Amino acid sequence: MCILITIGDIVYLVEAVLRPERTADVIAALTKFGYKDDILISDVKGRRREVGDKVVREYRGHTFVMNVPKVKTKMEFIIEDEQLEDIINIIKETAKTGHYGDGKIFVYPVADSMPKSKGALSKGSNKETEKKCNGNERDELLKKLGIKLPDDDFIENIINETFVPDKAELREMEKNATEKLSKNLFDMLKEQDIIDEYVLDVEVEYENGAYIYKCKICLIPKRSFGIIKKKINIDSIRKRTEDLLNSFGINAKYDIQVKIY
Repeated sequence: MCILITIGDIVYLVEAVLRPERTADVIAALTKFGYKDDILISDVKGRRREVGDKVVREYRGHTFVMNVPKVKTKMEFIIEDEQLEDIINIIKETAKTGHYGDGKIFVYPVADSMPKSKGALSKGSNKETEKKCNGNERDELLKKLGIKLPDDDFIENIINETFVPDKAELREMEKNATEKLSKNLFDMLKEQDIIDEYVLDVEVEYENGAYIYKCKICLIPKRSFGIIKKKINIDSIRKRTEDLLNSFGINAKYDIQVKIY
């Protein structure tokens, strides 16, 4: 579970994105802790890079595997400074399964909050708090509370941890791409007696916010008495390869090299 915390006031908005089946347990744990204020709960959908639920579809004798967004539950509520650490720990421990995809927790400082029925600002915007958070007094308060504001390195690390894939994820993408191309293209070419054999090498890189699929394809055409039985259209092979990779739904670039031996 990843935690992103921005500090700047004594009242916070907590957004917890977690597995739907853990929602009731988290609410029960918060209630037991003593939290009795409102909690906003909503269903959200999304995916992290290539990871998602896989749905298999068959069309005209061909099988297609599609990634669809995962459904999560988002909980939103307001807490005070003295509750922050306990609340986060409760959510982390209750929502944790130990598997990938447990969710994320975001904590934001609240400048003000006005209930419609009362028309009054919450204590997050009172003048005393604003005064404490100005100038030197604000710095002294942060120091007293042991809070260090995030610097550029901290923000960059959070971005890399959240968005930049690691080597294991890239290898998994290479494996998935190889399996899809083999099953939905090259194995079919062999069955159609167009090629005798093939060699496929897929490498996935991540650069400047985009994935790069580098595919090296070597095709050995089917021959009869040394003569190629059916001509292979390299442009069609390259286009079909790109279409199959596009079906993953990833922001990607492609470097596809096809050679015939």
